[in-house]
Amino acid sequence: AAEDFFLGLMTTSLGPTEILAEIRVPVLTGKCGAAYLKLPQKASGFAIVGIAAWVKLGKGGMVQDIGVGVTGLSAKPFRAKGLENRLRGQKLSKALLEETAKQVTDGIDPLEDIHASAEYRA
Repeated sequence: AAEDFFLGLMTTSLGPTEILAEIRVPVLTGKCGAAYLKLPQKASGFAIVGIAAWVKLGKGGMVQDIGVGVTGLSAKPFRAKGLENRLRGQKLSKALLEETAKQVTDGIDPLEDIHASAEYRA
């Protein structure tokens, strides 16, 4: 799992003689969608903050399953599990998404560097 692979800023669990050769991503089926958005650092294009999300809707447009990954906010990428749990079983709306988006930073000490302050990243 990604949680085990990413150890910290620019650090993975790969040994000095290992390379990552393959990533398998399951095909989404049913009423699903996915997206990745980032706020790029202008010179490099790397994400100051990035969000990857996928959602599967069930009967009545209720969130059956969801995954939200965040990069650039802390020392390593992470799943926003609190946000996922809050949205699972709910009918998506703009108001609900705006409310729960604030939960992404819960329990996270945002990075601060020359590219962005912690407040800006959050």
